[in-house]
This record gives sequence, structure tokens and C-alpha cells, in this order.
Amino acid sequence: MTITYPIGTIIQHDGVSELISSQELLAGMVKAPSLLPSGEPLALAGLNAWVGALLPFHQVGFHGVEIHDGWLPFPQFTPSEVDTLRTALAETSLRAPSVAIARKSVIEPGLEDSHLEYTLRGLEVAHELGASLVCLGLHPILTTAQKAANLFWSEPGRKDSTDPETWATAVRHLKAIARRAETLGLEVSLELYEDTLLGTVDSCLKLLSDIDSPIVGLNPDIGNLLRLDRPVDHWRELLEALLPASNYWHVKNYTRVETASGFQIEPTTLENGVIDYPQALALAEQGGFDGLIVCEQYSDDWLEVLQANRIFLEGLLASPTPARAEK
Repeated sequence: MTITYPIGTIIQHDGVSELISSQELLAGMVKAPSLLPSGEPLALAGLNAWVGALLPFHQVGFHGVEIHDGWLPFPQFTPSEVDTLRTALAETSLRAPSVAIARKSVIEPGLEDSHLEYTLRGLEVAHELGASLVCLGLHPILTTAQKAANLFWSEPGRKDSTDPETWATAVRHLKAIARRAETLGLEVSLELYEDTLLGTVDSCLKLLSDIDSPIVGLNPDIGNLLRLDRPVDHWRELLEALLPASNYWHVKNYTRVETASGFQIEPTTLENGVIDYPQALALAEQGGFDGLIVCEQYSDDWLEVLQANRIFLEGLLASPTPARAEK
């Protein structure tokens, strides 16, 4: 006998969701300012400024955040700065169970070794902060045109080479990261990102297989693909393939309207975009996903949207289970 679940069901047993708790919904920092109004880098501003920068996440109801190196370059921190960040988190009643390192690809041409060293140091700092997971990717450095664009993904970026030597370098460096992470008691999650060796389902799964580490999984951030002005696979197909191998999840959503010249795409709330998140969460549960979920947002009203997304996800996680149908 096979039990099937209605679309949108979050599977529960004894009335308790087995996916995650609201305490495991984190705020992402991809739009959080890294500069103060004065123009001073936030990283140099010290405890009071860091408390002030973290406090809004607490005020909109989050219990935890993902510390992103684009917000604070934590892999470069001294022990004193790590202590200061721990203090800032404590003073704002926020946890940091995960950190993210982006645009430090270990196959960035000419920077492979320095980015590997940066990432390995990031693992050390993550451990010192008490995090349990480090999210990595093969995101290339933004081009000049991408930096100038209102939405960076509207301009083409560098594409990873797919030659055997580049693949071997990626596997070798990611294996080294995995070995060090395991000794520190950390998990590693590799983020789906367009035009990289983590840019397709097949490539993600092949790279994961070649790394062959029990502490490495995927981050099925399908929003990174669905915001592109090109045809992409259906979000359901992507999640069905990736979620069983995933240990972490950046969630965001976009409107996506096909026009005569391509696609018109804008960031929006989790509730209103092309990804149906009630269905996506059901797929996550069915695929055995039990990792942290991080809310990301790129619109100018990003903090308000993060709050709305938190409330939306908490409502889905707490909703009663619809009746199950048997076949």
C-alpha cells in the first residue's frame, strides 16, 4: 500500500512537524549594509555598530542569523574581533548556527589557492563562533557590469570552465575543506549557482559524489536559477532532485513573466512568486530534509519582506495536516 499526500502537505506525526522548528528559520544578510551611513566599513566600526546592525533582525522576529562574509568578512577576523562578534550576537539575543562564504570560489582563475586559504580560515572562525555549518559556493567574482547593475544577475557573469583539470581542482580543494570541517565538527553545504560547476542538478550531484564526504550536502537555492532571463527547469523538478541530497536551504522567490523579448523578473515574497513554498516544504519533508532554512531577499524593502517570509513559513510549519489519501 502506498500513502500519497495532497499537494502542499507538510507531513506530521503525532501533530508535530518533522521538518524544522521556527527556531531554525534564519535571517539572511545578502542585502544588509556593509557600510555605515558615514561610509565607514561596518567591519571596522566595532561592537556598538555591530549590535546596531544585528538588532533589526531580532526586531522583526528572528532568533538566528546566517553570518555572511559579504556583510562582515569574518574569515579575516582577529581573535579579538571574533570575540566582539560573539558579544554582539549575545547582546541582540541572536544565534548564528551557520555562516556563508560567497564569491571566494576555489576555482576562481588565478585565485584558487588564496580562496582556499580564506575558506579554511573561515571554517576556524565558524567553529570559534559556535556555528555548526558553513555554506560555500563556486560563485564567481562579480564583473564590473554586474556591480553597476541594479540587480546583478541581469548582467552575465563569468562561467566556470568544465574541463577535467578545473573539475579536479574543485574536487581536490573541496575535499580539503571537507576534511578540515569534519575535524572541527562542522557540516558544509554547497550552493546551487548558475553557470558554475554547481549550476545544474547533474553537476551538483556528480560533484557531491566525487567529494564523497558524509558532512557535505547541497543548498538547493533554486531562486538563483529562476531569476535568470533564460529558460530554466521547473522549480519542482529541481527540488525533487536536489532536496534528498541537501543539508541547508536558502529560500527566496521571484515573479517571472515571459515577454516577447525574454523574461521579466523581480524579487518578491515567498508567498507570491513562482515557487509554491507549501509544495516545496512538502517535497522537503518527503525528501528527508532536516537542515536550517535561511530567508534571503534582494529587494529594497528586504527587511520587511524577511519579516513577512518568516511569518509565512512559521504559519506553514504550524498548520494542521490535511487529510491523507490512500491508494
